Amino acid sequence: MRVKIKAQLDTAIPSEQIGASIEVSMYKRNQINEVLVKAIRSTYSSQPDEVILTRIKRLLDSDRKSRLPSSGDTRSSFAFHDDDAAGSGRDVTFSAYSVLALFLALRLMNCGLPQGRAVSALRRFRESLEQEHRRMSEVDIASLLNIEGTVIAGATALSREKLIAKGNVVEDSGKMVFFCVHADLEAVGEVTRMIAGKDGPRPDIICRGWEELEKRVKLDGYSNSPTLIVELMNPFIQLNHLLSKTQPARRGRRRGA
Repeated sequence: MRVKIKAQLDTAIPSEQIGASIEVSMYKRNQINEVLVKAIRSTYSSQPDEVILTRIKRLLDSDRKSRLPSSGDTRSSFAFHDDDAAGSGRDVTFSAYSVLALFLALRLMNCGLPQGRAVSALRRFRESLEQEHRRMSEVDIASLLNIEGTVIAGATALSREKLIAKGNVVEDSGKMVFFCVHADLEAVGEVTRMIAGKDGPRPDIICRGWEELEKRVKLDGYSNSPTLIVELMNPFIQLNHLLSKTQPARRGRRRGA
């Protein structure tokens, strides 16, 4: 299975070609582990790699074990997986969206959200998050790298790649995307409001730009509702860049080994 995404960020490619759409394979477990460890470490996390890898494993295991029954699309019953478990001898692969979803879960857990709540939130809003992931895949990433006055626009090629690998790309809050999660662990229920976007209504767990986020924060403040907020555009660019640098591990032993 192959998916189309934009935003290949190899700095050896001319900036006008960075946003070109190309096909990218699904990713193996070793690739997502490698990328997620680097991405979480770039957030100044003090967690050892072993802790991050253990959390990834537990998130994936929990996603399968606590799966909800689905009458339609299998993906809608999972937070991270795209289908049922692969059979014996088959590799389990993950989409670029799944990698972003796992990153969000790890960040939410770092902020104190329990594993089960993180899985539940990403499963509940998967459809909206996947739609936003597809929309971000159509963004002209080259234009974000060349906004006048930004750090990355004035950086050398080597420094630019380092900034992308760290997830420090978009400075303009108007071009950011925010994922907002209700954080009151004792609340009986929560209300999901809708935003009337140009491409149709979407839940306000996804706020595009500062103006939408400000409205969400004001309403949460008025209703005494604590909220966790994670920016999406920077890690989206970062993760796609890091994934482009990984190689899938080969199964079995090499001949002559």
